[in-house]
Amino acid sequence: MSLEFTIETLDMAKHKDGIINLWKSVTRRYPNGIYWYHGDTKEQWKNVFVCLEDNRVIGKGGQVMVMYEQSHDAPKHAEHRVFHNIRVLPEYENNNEVLHMLYKAVYTRAVEIRRSFSDNKCQFCVGNYLEESVYNEMAEREHLNEHNSLYHMSVSLDGYEFLPHQVSEPTLYIKELSIKTNEDRKQYLADIEWKCYSDDIMDMNSLLGYIESDLFMLYGAFENEKLVGAIMAVQDDDDSPEIMSVAVLDSYRRSGCATAMINKVFRELVQRGFDSAELTVFKDNIPAINLYQKHGFNIDEEEHRYMIHI
Repeated sequence: MSLEFTIETLDMAKHKDGIINLWKSVTRRYPNGIYWYHGDTKEQWKNVFVCLEDNRVIGKGGQVMVMYEQSHDAPKHAEHRVFHNIRVLPEYENNNEVLHMLYKAVYTRAVEIRRSFSDNKCQFCVGNYLEESVYNEMAEREHLNEHNSLYHMSVSLDGYEFLPHQVSEPTLYIKELSIKTNEDRKQYLADIEWKCYSDDIMDMNSLLGYIESDLFMLYGAFENEKLVGAIMAVQDDDDSPEIMSVAVLDSYRRSGCATAMINKVFRELVQRGFDSAELTVFKDNIPAINLYQKHGFNIDEEEHRYMIHI
């Protein structure tokens, strides 16, 4: 370890001024960048690390965050996901020693956290926008592989013209999906998340968090009484509503089901007075991108994501 730089676990009594200065400096450089809040509790600060030079905060690694911790009964393709975020003062962005020290700290903590998970594989992930290229280059130096990079998309609902749709199955209909009980929520994950997705599969804790949002909308597509698709949207504070999931079973894709669900959510959002909506989509999911663009979505940002298994 360098004699010049040191790594410490975040202590807000000691590091508060430095953290505030770091936040101001980084957000000036990247006004629309990805900068994670360090949290409010000592329990959260266990997952945040600072790099010091002569007791001055010059960088922050963390918060190491568990995005998905899959249950023990989840299928093997449902992987755990642990994310991290590293930022340094602009004048240290080209100091590979500082960046590596922060990465080593968050990686070590992530491995410790992973030990409490089930045997399913665990992804150690990071995401940065294109303009944050120095951090993408760091991920590549640390031998993370590009994986599930995203487009951030948005649509204006002001005067929105709904797409006409006609489902190919006359017995298919859309209705609100109730998941009030724990059994209902487990069934939703099994019927939709585990069957419709091969990666980035929602876990129970994330689902519970979405349910607690200021606005939570969940509609299912049914053929007779069989659940064949679902759409979820959430909204908090003053943010635009975000469509978290548009999922359709393989045998019902290109049936008009997704368009019917999107129209249903858009009508509800317009009735509630919202004038825009957002979503993210994998860059390589061309059919989904085409679908969203037909519904008026435009690409706002490109986020490069990287991953290794731990």
